[in-house]
Amino acid sequence: MLLFFPLLLSAGSCRVWRAPRVPFDASSTPPAPDYAQPGNWAATPFARDNADTLPAGSGLIDRQKSARADVFYIHPTTYHGPRWNAAVEDAKTREKTTSKALLFQAATFNAAGRVFAPFYRQMTYYGFFGKDSASRRQAVRLAYSDVRAAFLYYLKHWNKGRPLIIAGHSQGAMLGQMLLKEFFNPQEALNKKLIVAYLPGWPVNETETGGVPPCRTAEDIRCFVSWNTFSDRGRLRAGSFYDKGDCVNPVSWELEGGRTPLAEHKGALDGKFKKIYPEIISAVCEDHVLRISTDKLPFPYKYTRVFHVADINLFWMDIRLNAALRSKVFQKANN
Repeated sequence: MLLFFPLLLSAGSCRVWRAPRVPFDASSTPPAPDYAQPGNWAATPFARDNADTLPAGSGLIDRQKSARADVFYIHPTTYHGPRWNAAVEDAKTREKTTSKALLFQAATFNAAGRVFAPFYRQMTYYGFFGKDSASRRQAVRLAYSDVRAAFLYYLKHWNKGRPLIIAGHSQGAMLGQMLLKEFFNPQEALNKKLIVAYLPGWPVNETETGGVPPCRTAEDIRCFVSWNTFSDRGRLRAGSFYDKGDCVNPVSWELEGGRTPLAEHKGALDGKFKKIYPEIISAVCEDHVLRISTDKLPFPYKYTRVFHVADINLFWMDIRLNAALRSKVFQKANN
């Protein structure tokens, strides 16, 4: 079994060195995408894309055609270039987004709803680690302006009153948190349409979501779930960056959930998108992060300590089943 983990950089100084060398300049940003153009969407239910795909022989079914809910998915960082923000038309970045993020993340939600996923002018990976915080804030603002525009287009043309799941990972989770705060806080009418938000890979909390609370059980609705995955092995200190985040255990779906046994783990997805492996992970929320057992993982991943890139892959089947469950709970409660 090979789980989908890229090589991890060993030194933060490398990330800083490759950060953009000039300040953010609004006059030189790539052009804004027009979301009326189908090519600016990585996934919609109206065309075949990788969000419709499932592992061959898994017996799983893409239920988007019959789904009564929608999923608005915001992909993680797939741009590693020298500019503060990626151009939406950049072919290399688009290919990474569709072949990695859509396939290994967005597709898990096609049992719960129709999947919509915009391309957006994402901030470069290295922007997270540079010292120019003012430019970083502007780059994030630009990325969010695209996600916001895509979401407004979706609401106007495609939503038609359907309930919603918001999903994103890493940079996508950060932007998803911003989307919750603006559109789904308890004072907004859209709050009543929120099934749940899946936002792993970023320290999400109720203050930053504008009052949308963390989920406490597997069937809660109008709430968010988030976790950041680290190994039990070596007890690496996660860092104060994560201290502000709420951890929901993606096996039990309990807030700050206790240790779950291997038998409860529904399944991790392998790196070739071919097989799902159940009962290989025990997980517990401790000190605002998720700690997992690694004894059942193959070499070299049993010795990996940071599993950021695999936050979704490790719990792919758990998420799939839970998203479908919460959608059913929402429909029952609102019939």
